Amino acid sequence: MVPRPLSSTGSWPHIAGYRIEGVLGSGGTGVVYRAVQLSVEREVALKVMHPQLLRNTRSILRLQREARTAARLTHPNLISAIDMGETAGTWWFAMELVHGESLAERLERGRLTEEQALEIFIKLSQALEHAREKGVVHRDIKPANILLEEDGNPLLVDLGLARVADDPLLTRSGATLGTPHYISPEQARNPSLADIRSDLWSLGATFFHTVCGRPPFGDGATAEILSGVLYGAIANPAELRPELSSGLVLILRKCLSRGLDRRYHTPAELLEDLLKVQAGKAPAIRASSLEPLDPEAHQAGRGRWFRRAALAALALAALFVWHPWRAEETLPEAEFVAADRHWPALSKLKADFEARALSSAEVRTKLESLKVEMPAGALPEWEALRVSLHQQLERSLHDFYAVSETEFARLIEAHEFSFAEEYITSGLGFELALITGYAGATLPNERDIARFQNFKRIRTDRLAARRQEAQDLAARHTEQWARSVHLPRIESLLAAGEWNAARALLNRGVRGLSVDSGADTRGLDFADLEHLLADLALELEIRAQRLELDWFQLDSRHLRRAVEELAASLAAALEARAELRVGEAFEEGFEGLLQRAGLTLDELIQAPEQRSLEAYERRQRELLELGDELLDADADARLAECEELAQPYFAARRYDDLLEFWRGRRDEPVLQPRHDTLALRIEEARALAALQQRIVLSVLGQVGREIAIRHGGIEVSGEVESLGDPLERGFRLRVAANFTRDYALRAAPGVSGEVLETGALKTLAWEYAGLPRDLGLSMQLALLCYYEGDFAGAADLLASEPAAEAENLLVYDLGLRVNQARGDAKAVLAGRREQARIVAARLTASALPVGDMQRASLKIASFLRKFGDVIDAPTRARLVARREVLEGDNAPSTLEDFEEHFGAAKIRFWSRDKVGLGFSFDDREVGTWHRGDWKFNGQDSWRSPQVASLKDLEGARVPTLLLRDPLLLDRGTMQIILRLRQPADSPPSLLMISAVGFHIACVGPLAGRPPLLLVDTTSLADVALRARSGEGRPFAGLAAGAEHTLVLQLARASGKARIRINAVDLQTATHLSPRDQPQSASLSLRALEPIELISVEIEGTRR
Repeated sequence: MVPRPLSSTGSWPHIAGYRIEGVLGSGGTGVVYRAVQLSVEREVALKVMHPQLLRNTRSILRLQREARTAARLTHPNLISAIDMGETAGTWWFAMELVHGESLAERLERGRLTEEQALEIFIKLSQALEHAREKGVVHRDIKPANILLEEDGNPLLVDLGLARVADDPLLTRSGATLGTPHYISPEQARNPSLADIRSDLWSLGATFFHTVCGRPPFGDGATAEILSGVLYGAIANPAELRPELSSGLVLILRKCLSRGLDRRYHTPAELLEDLLKVQAGKAPAIRASSLEPLDPEAHQAGRGRWFRRAALAALALAALFVWHPWRAEETLPEAEFVAADRHWPALSKLKADFEARALSSAEVRTKLESLKVEMPAGALPEWEALRVSLHQQLERSLHDFYAVSETEFARLIEAHEFSFAEEYITSGLGFELALITGYAGATLPNERDIARFQNFKRIRTDRLAARRQEAQDLAARHTEQWARSVHLPRIESLLAAGEWNAARALLNRGVRGLSVDSGADTRGLDFADLEHLLADLALELEIRAQRLELDWFQLDSRHLRRAVEELAASLAAALEARAELRVGEAFEEGFEGLLQRAGLTLDELIQAPEQRSLEAYERRQRELLELGDELLDADADARLAECEELAQPYFAARRYDDLLEFWRGRRDEPVLQPRHDTLALRIEEARALAALQQRIVLSVLGQVGREIAIRHGGIEVSGEVESLGDPLERGFRLRVAANFTRDYALRAAPGVSGEVLETGALKTLAWEYAGLPRDLGLSMQLALLCYYEGDFAGAADLLASEPAAEAENLLVYDLGLRVNQARGDAKAVLAGRREQARIVAARLTASALPVGDMQRASLKIASFLRKFGDVIDAPTRARLVARREVLEGDNAPSTLEDFEEHFGAAKIRFWSRDKVGLGFSFDDREVGTWHRGDWKFNGQDSWRSPQVASLKDLEGARVPTLLLRDPLLLDRGTMQIILRLRQPADSPPSLLMISAVGFHIACVGPLAGRPPLLLVDTTSLADVALRARSGEGRPFAGLAAGAEHTLVLQLARASGKARIRINAVDLQTATHLSPRDQPQSASLSLRALEPIELISVEIEGTRR
């Protein structure tokens, strides 16, 4: 009996720390109250044990187990434990309070739609997976134990039956099992065998009820329900509810598979299929792999009724022996008292027999014990009861053998040999006890015991014979297929040069061959098959050894020797400057060798031995290093030549022209290895031009004022008079009333004044400019002194406080050249060391470079050649270690690398160093893309939300793909193809695409202007604002209600971009290369108006 809820506050228990405010409900264990935890003013559900159970140790342990199990679990769809304790002998358990109703209460109003149910059971699957990871099995999942919060969020509750993997109290049989409607077959047969798969059956049964409006095995009597769980075929959900998707029907059938190998093994597997169905995709379940549905579920034939009734009767015969759904804390029944006019003891036993309160075995045992003290007049009644017992046993045995034979035949026919063996060893005994109430050895006579043992022996022999027959048939089929199909296919693949495919087929093994052949291997032990197919396995092993020997001849001898010869010839051509594209030539030559050998690069990469490829990669590094050395030498020679060509600019003090001269050298390929030195020369020219402008401003600022300068060894003072532009016309110094002198800042046609010496220029810049004497001015004057030949003056300026304390490559480089010009070898050495220290620090920065690892490695090699004589041992060791890391990270990329880093649906290597990636946005998650706030439309694309302003657009969470190693961003041109759909109800306003440092703005028609395209490498906000303001190239635009294809060809190293929209070329150039901006290594999209992203294809250079 269940205590009724208390209605009077005076009868509520007092639990310290809690204020009870009402009754939520009651059950066999206790009463659940709505309460407030006083310490934090939190509403809780407080479960207080019934007083009459406080002497029941198992009931207390169950309450404690429920609290501790809940405490182990932390998940938004599992009830949370708060506290547990004992107050004045009363045990209680506080848990999270849920505002809502149970799923059982919700189902009383009608079933749920498939969409509503999926939302609930996806979350419950996640909760069960969390429980599984913590080693917890619930064991009583049913609608009443699922609470729905007001927002529809489900919570799994009542962990009183839950089993934790390390709970020793729940390993014995006879423990509480759950509810008949939702209990799994194995849990019904043996409670101690319940595991997470049993929970998945119960979850599936609850899911079935939720969408079909009834439990899987109907609403009949308990015995009929139990017989359905144990033996009955599941009704077809699609016939009960035709509107259910076929994918969901398959999931329900898989959950309710009696064979554990056919059922889901983990909640994570179930979750994966549920998410697929929710997304409109089919789960990977073959209907043929599932147990058959009830062929009569939609019929009402008389034979089916009788069969069900028979099974129900068999199950009912056991219900009085064992109540699998009964809680262990069930309260004592009211005492049964009956009057007996004859002998009360025998009459009571007869009444118990007729009421099936005792099992047949128990009645028989008590009947025999009563015979000793039985009154003589009770003998007829005693004999009648004994005959009834015998007749009942005969009927039960008949039913047992019929049911057992049916089940055994089903297992054999389904090739479930392991289950059939288990059924013989333990299942038959369980069925016998379930139906008759007797274990095999306790049957009341020897004849029945012998019959039962003989029944088991005959089925054991039948099982062995049927299993051997299936093994022989599978072995014959596999060997026949291997000789007629498999081996010829291997030879065909080898003839076509597909070594790896042939290798894979040879390594399939007996298990793989039997599966490939289509042999029926259900229920077979592959170890037995391997024994039967030992000769075939040996033949395949010998063929595999011959294949590897042939591969060794091709790869290690022929190809590797050809690679060495090709490398030697290219090295000679490189040293003679006859071949400068040595890397590409070596690659093309290697691909030609592979083609002549009938191989592809992918074939070679995937081979277990690839010595020719190792030789190629080693020689390629050597050729690149040799080419790098020669490029350094050519660059040094050309730089020296440019230094000579720049001298006339210095002599004429034409620093603006000098700046343009050095800028023009940046595009010379031969000078690329000296890019840093070119940058220094440009900076020098810019500094000298700035100094010259500073002197001009100084002269103009002193007009009408008196100054003193030293020129020609004489100090001259006077009032400055303007002659126009001081740089082009010079200036006049009125020394006396009738005596003037004209001076020029530089030699120029038409200027008659004397060209001022270096010292006079220093005075004008230093004394009369009115600007601070900072590092910039010191460097400018030092450069002026150096190029004017005043090396001592330059040295003094570099030794001054602003310059001496600066960490600046320009300072160290100029200091080095000044000391060289002065012949100070010691200072030159110190300068080179300091310059090497700064460069080495940059090369060994903590973060690895983004992009070309090989180029970074070659930079270190070039640095070691140039500064190897002035760096210390620790610095050299750090550089060598960094280079080893770069070389290691520069190993050729594989398909697995791209699958790991990008997760693309399509990955294609279409040359030695090129890769293609393809993404289709037909799911919520696509590769390693971050979806941001865009939504999956349920079919084939991601859709952007409406954005209010440009400011909001810049900070929006948008689809983004990180472009990283093994994709090289600074090598060649990257092509990105985007397929977009502009919805009919969304007129195009602004689409922004950001890729590898470029920002592409597509603007719809605004204020009478046509659609515009703008590409630049400034900030995202700058490009968007300029495009919206009318800057950019007109184009046809992105029409609403149509799909559009955008092709972006982007070269980050050169700063060039080419855009094609809907097959129309729109070429554009940027004024700032991305290499001058912080590294950008991503692809992202933004839009003001909703737009849909359908697919993206990327083609680029791979490591």
